[in-house]
Amino acid sequence: MTIHLTAGRHALPAEGLCAMELTALLAGETHSDNPRCASPMLAAYVRRLNDNMPDDERQRLALVAPRLIGTAGSEAEEVERAVSLAWHAIRVLAPAALRASSRSKRRAATARALERQTDLFKAWTKCESVRDRLARQEGGEWSPAVFAVHRALEAARGAAYLSIGCRGVLSEVENHAAVAAAGAAIYTHLAGCGQAWALALDALNEALEIGAR
Repeated sequence: MTIHLTAGRHALPAEGLCAMELTALLAGETHSDNPRCASPMLAAYVRRLNDNMPDDERQRLALVAPRLIGTAGSEAEEVERAVSLAWHAIRVLAPAALRASSRSKRRAATARALERQTDLFKAWTKCESVRDRLARQEGGEWSPAVFAVHRALEAARGAAYLSIGCRGVLSEVENHAAVAAAGAAIYTHLAGCGQAWALALDALNEALEIGAR
């Protein structure tokens, strides 16, 4: 059977499948884009990518679907996945967006500063200062690169709260770090980085290793 993934939810498999609905199908579960067998954190990340990737790139998620089966695990694993995805947004995706948007030495130095972050709370603050400075330089308009940094900030914030045991802070859903990390990938693509989707899948592959070690 040939599988062609499409964006969005589908009422029935006959109407199409997204990556998470394919995961449910392969697991023998009831049709859903939120299968019980999969990590909610990873599912949130994959759904966001699925709905925003170009059609040809989206098909790469079909290879990931079988690996998502059985990833539903402990709370500690979910936190570790959130932190992993957040760090990828901060140290890989946001710097890639900055470099793609400008070849200036100042922009390159800013990207390197994000790559050197080692503490989530400090990274959150650093992303905020970078975002605000870039927005001022651009006359208050937020370019895709600024949005990529902002989404990395949100991923850092969500993962940082989870890492200290907080839930629902600022009314954020528990998978906010994953949604924000996927958003960083989307804006990195929009900033002109030709490797954005490959980088996003690298982040997913790293997060999939958690719990499988």
